[in-house]
Amino acid sequence: MKIRLAIPKRVYGRSLNNFVSSIPLFSFTNFVPLSVVGAPFSIFSLFSIRTISILLNFFPFVLLVIFSIVSVLMYDPNSFLDFLFYRRDGNFFITVAILLVGLTFARHENAEHTLKILVYFAVISFVLLWPIEAVILGNKNVHALFIAHNAAGGFFSVMAVLSLFLFEKKRRVVIALTLCFAVFETGSRGSLLGMLIVYAMFFVRSRFWLRWMIFSFFLVLTVWIAIWSKGFYGDAATAYYRSEYSAGALELHKANSEQTGMVVGNSHNVFIRMAIVWPRAIEIISHYPILGAGFGAYDDRLFMESNGIFADKTEVIHSNSHAHHTFLHVAAEQGMVGVILLLASLMMFDWRFSACRDPITQAASYCLMLVMLMSLTEHRLYSPSNSVPMMFVISFALLRLDAYGFLKKYRFNV
Repeated sequence: MKIRLAIPKRVYGRSLNNFVSSIPLFSFTNFVPLSVVGAPFSIFSLFSIRTISILLNFFPFVLLVIFSIVSVLMYDPNSFLDFLFYRRDGNFFITVAILLVGLTFARHENAEHTLKILVYFAVISFVLLWPIEAVILGNKNVHALFIAHNAAGGFFSVMAVLSLFLFEKKRRVVIALTLCFAVFETGSRGSLLGMLIVYAMFFVRSRFWLRWMIFSFFLVLTVWIAIWSKGFYGDAATAYYRSEYSAGALELHKANSEQTGMVVGNSHNVFIRMAIVWPRAIEIISHYPILGAGFGAYDDRLFMESNGIFADKTEVIHSNSHAHHTFLHVAAEQGMVGVILLLASLMMFDWRFSACRDPITQAASYCLMLVMLMSLTEHRLYSPSNSVPMMFVISFALLRLDAYGFLKKYRFNV
């Protein structure tokens, strides 16, 4: 297929290439978010024939990006000029930017070496900081070099799965066990559960369709719980959606604690999801089922009965409040169109990865499934602490597929 495209063949040098491609190696910390510094360099992807050719093989993903941009422009175009938007509501665009950076600057020949360095960084950061946090300071949850314990748990779980494909024999056992212990010490239950499920998939050598059946079961289960919770707790709970730890929310939890006490020591976090943030998403979806309320609208003050395509807003807020469920969050902001495009993109990526037996493409497949499972209890799919290392792996896998001839080659007249 020929596409006429007037772009230069080379616009960056080897030094810049090596520098930018190494930035995601610093994703073992988000105290100092060095890994996202490379995001602005994604502008060079517009001049990369290789990047454009690869992405044209994944048309649902291209449509998802375009739809997201249009959704922002229709709902609140000023968001693109606000730094806090990219820091919070607009993490999707940072995630896409990191993928573009990887496709544009990385080299598939360096995949194993580069990813091994990242795993070693993760192990070293935990080994050095665990005695300080857990033993000396007596912290219940180990954060390592991350701000939130869930961010740390998600990152270490991605590294734990990645280690299964990068190392062999005793080294793999030692590194994998160390990272599994790191996930446990972060106290991130969603990360631990997702990691254990993916580990089970790995050891039974599950096929593509079995993995997606398991994911679909948990997706349907959590959506059903959200719908049931909306009816059980009513509007009283959703009134606290932007103040998860407010006095009102705590009082409501105290009165209904028996409903969420099945998780020992963590009933309040379960309550937040079941009674506040998931029902809030269901409420928005019920009013804007097709195109959603608008990208970034979940935590805003908005009119539910708007007659427009997207919600009318009384106050735009770029906060850390989200649905604690990526797919419910996307459905609330981008409707069924957004969710279908997202799931189609993920499935197409995973289908291509599963078809190739290369360790890097297999690692990308299992890491993607891990983050999808974790996204059923947190907003992991777009969170940089989890999405940056995952997109780094995915970019290497896509480059491998391209090099091995698994992707259609598009020829450009330049």
